[in-house]
Amino acid sequence: MRKLLPIGIVTLAALTGCGLESLFNLGHQAYPRPASKISGTAAWQGAAPYQFQVVDGNGKALEPFSLTVSGESYLVQLPSSNYSMVRAQARAGHLLLRALVPFVGPESSVTGVNLDARGMTETLIVEANLSATGHKLALLNASAYDDPATGDGTRKKIRADFDVAGPTQDLLRMVERIIAKGDPLSGDADPGFFLAPALDAGFNVTASPVSVAWLVKQDAVGNGVDYTGDGVTDLTTTAFDTLLGQVAGLYKPEGCPDDSRIRLVFTVDFNQGCLSGSCGPLNRFLWTTDKPGKQMFFVGWVHKDSDIQDPAIGAMLGNSVPNQLQMYDDGTNGDEVAGDGVYTIYFDVPRDPTGVEKLRIGYKYTWGFKGQQWTGSEEWPGNSRIIQVDDMGPIDPITGKGDGFVYRRDVYQDEASNKDLSNLNPKGNGTLGWDTDLRGCGIPEAREQMVERVSPTDPGIPSPGNMCTCGTHFYTPPNLATINVACK
Repeated sequence: MRKLLPIGIVTLAALTGCGLESLFNLGHQAYPRPASKISGTAAWQGAAPYQFQVVDGNGKALEPFSLTVSGESYLVQLPSSNYSMVRAQARAGHLLLRALVPFVGPESSVTGVNLDARGMTETLIVEANLSATGHKLALLNASAYDDPATGDGTRKKIRADFDVAGPTQDLLRMVERIIAKGDPLSGDADPGFFLAPALDAGFNVTASPVSVAWLVKQDAVGNGVDYTGDGVTDLTTTAFDTLLGQVAGLYKPEGCPDDSRIRLVFTVDFNQGCLSGSCGPLNRFLWTTDKPGKQMFFVGWVHKDSDIQDPAIGAMLGNSVPNQLQMYDDGTNGDEVAGDGVYTIYFDVPRDPTGVEKLRIGYKYTWGFKGQQWTGSEEWPGNSRIIQVDDMGPIDPITGKGDGFVYRRDVYQDEASNKDLSNLNPKGNGTLGWDTDLRGCGIPEAREQMVERVSPTDPGIPSPGNMCTCGTHFYTPPNLATINVACK
């Protein structure tokens, strides 16, 4: 078949909202602009109006300020920033081809992002795996997927398996045969390589990446697709779906757990009417002065009783200096719901893989102004909260390990839970030890605690504002990934 060169690539944003003037001026800058660049080839047969995008891990299109094509090569320039686990994609006739870009940094370039069978197959494997495991592309650790220092990771394994006989290579051959039939001159509105119902909605495990309607249509016009390579036209997606599911299960796009570090998450409920560990209502302004413009801050330090004594950890936690480390209630940085009065902060701290050496931390919350001193901003003077960094669960029945998080839900000003001195819980003696189970929950108070469900049918959202009752399950934050490293 004669190979035609693409006549152009345009962004969807340019087609839908920027107008012809912007389209023709796209890529023409009077001066060099700092950019994060992605380049590669779009080497499929035929020529058609190409629609090219870069989408983030949530499927949201990123707006480039320049996009150029020369022959079969493209170059997209994004505003200079850090971009992680994005996809380059282009629509051509029956096809929406995609390739993963684990990371591109400010004023840096990633080359060789080719929209071909290898890039498409790798992307399908990752998308199918994430669908089956419940992980999110946006939360994957780019270095765990493709370590820039060592070259290790899931990408390395997938690409190596493309070149040896086996199921991964068989899947690649299927994709190659389908792409060869994806006529980019057709202008067909029903693509054959498009994740139903829509790519932006994420991979739907019940929907095949190959359209059955497209297979039947190709057969009807005498251009049937034998994607299995057995000499018989394939009119169902069963063989493709089965093999993709098998291959996807061979890899871990999320990487492998880092046994030397753990993600420590603190959340504090600042709403009026919360219940303390002694089941009494809390006055959040008993010790704290409220003024317009104040924010929630976290302050911590390595406790003197800690086996692990590391100045770097102390510096990370704020070194006992109040009103420096801001917490979040805007849906970012681990916060789950913007504006709900529950503030979040998290730290990646070291741990002893053997579990012998314990990291113990003292901490407190402050409601203050940036840089303000203790007076008028702290929960209560002269005392602190304490926690021993142990991953309590949920425990994996196969590995016997926890979820990679230590998640602590507190309520502001509570003096009856994990407060160390002058503890007001009537079940205690005023002093909290590291192994004291104040509330009879079966877990020492100075540990990760189980949380209560909002309702019996809820999948696991913690019920805020209540330190009175014992929780029913350990909580894994859904919008944070564990600390993973590249699998060897």
